[in-house]
Amino acid sequence: MIRLFPTLSVFLVAVFVAFDGIAVEPYSGPGIRSMELLSASQAIVPGQDLHLGLLIAPEPEHHTYWKGPGIVGVATSITWDLPEGFEAGPLRWPAPEKVDMVGITANGYRGTTLLLTTIKTPHSLPNGSYRVNAKVAWMACATSCNPGVTDLSLTLPCDPAKFPESENTSVLKLFQSIETSIPSPAPTAWKREVTLTDKNTITLTLSIPGLNRELAEYIDFFCDDMQVNSDKPTKMTWLEDDSGTFQLQFSRPDFAPKNPSHFSGLITNPAGWPLAESSSYEISVPWSEDTFPDE
Repeated sequence: MIRLFPTLSVFLVAVFVAFDGIAVEPYSGPGIRSMELLSASQAIVPGQDLHLGLLIAPEPEHHTYWKGPGIVGVATSITWDLPEGFEAGPLRWPAPEKVDMVGITANGYRGTTLLLTTIKTPHSLPNGSYRVNAKVAWMACATSCNPGVTDLSLTLPCDPAKFPESENTSVLKLFQSIETSIPSPAPTAWKREVTLTDKNTITLTLSIPGLNRELAEYIDFFCDDMQVNSDKPTKMTWLEDDSGTFQLQFSRPDFAPKNPSHFSGLITNPAGWPLAESSSYEISVPWSEDTFPDE
């Protein structure tokens, strides 16, 4: 569950963040108290990755959406406009929580969150200033919804003589604290299978060594596309104590993606998983080829 991290709140006190004397003013608008682009580097070092983050603080009682928002909502997205030779990686998302959009359950963030990405830089760059542009789109909801689009940017110098130490220490520490909340793939020891029980029901079977009924009480799953109706409850059935085997059954909406290759998302357990360091893990299970013959 994402809340306002104490480290994040420090950044929201400031009116702007400065890089080499160039001020970057945060965006604010309907449903959004503050949104800004942060860099863990104060300068570009050719050939070294740039670590950037989109810091989003919604207005009170508002929420924004995870990459798989559910059957309502719109995931936050970034379209990059980068200098020649720069290449952006995918967004990395902290684990979401269940949010309410006017009585419909979806997947998102009630509090401040930070989406991270890595940008590769060319191995050779002339000294100068380089501008990173990001067109951000989102939806912030409470009793009503506020979609929005804005342009954010950072201008960073490339001058190794002037910036032998490129790190922006305070932002780097913030990024490192958030990295621990970004889920990694589930342990390979976890056995998994997905089946279509009937046209409208998906069954995910998992065997997790060391798991018991007590630990499994608070398990939840967030599908990262629209294969699951986020507004319908998940049914859990415990199958076997020795192997830690259980099933999760989900309602499949009529508008689910046609003939998907995988069933994927995020499985969470606030009580923790046995022999594992995180409470949240990514799960991806291939559908058998004959699962959707009519699609």
